[in-house]
Amino acid sequence: MSKKRKGFQWQRDDQPGEALEPVVRFESSAKNLENEALSVLTHRLIDLPVGRRSRLPVGDELKDAITHLIDLGGQSATRRQMLRVKHLLRGEDHEAVEAFLAGDSDDSARGYSLERWQATLLEGGDDALQAFLDKYPSGDRQQLRNLLRQARGEGPAAARAAKRLFQAMKSAINASTLSR
Repeated sequence: MSKKRKGFQWQRDDQPGEALEPVVRFESSAKNLENEALSVLTHRLIDLPVGRRSRLPVGDELKDAITHLIDLGGQSATRRQMLRVKHLLRGEDHEAVEAFLAGDSDDSARGYSLERWQATLLEGGDDALQAFLDKYPSGDRQQLRNLLRQARGEGPAAARAAKRLFQAMKSAINASTLSR
């Protein structure tokens, strides 16, 4: 038996001496990675609240498909609808959708930061309030001090004061970040 020749190129019969370009095939592992990324993105889109989902930077057909997928719940057609959403996602701008979802995580991170500040202020004294005002100088010291005193109490009045404290802190942080 003879050895195989490496690097053999097919040649066209009508044009002698000219080799055909090798066909570049799409690897199945790359295709599987793309499918997995689309599945993760689809699940992230499904988990969005209705208000944020309506502001997605995608077409109306994809928004309707996502809404239909959520409405199906545990029915047997969810797999087929998931494939439809993934198919529609292929034609959309993935970077814009990822940037939109990253903005969602920024909002939730800001909310967690506010909750940590509120817990610190409720547990601490004037030093904690001073640290907050040093970081966010647009906050009203007197208003925050009064709300803190009321929120440290008990009952429904304390719960209302804690909510008002959260809103006052949120407005102080927003005002400080806008002035920078």
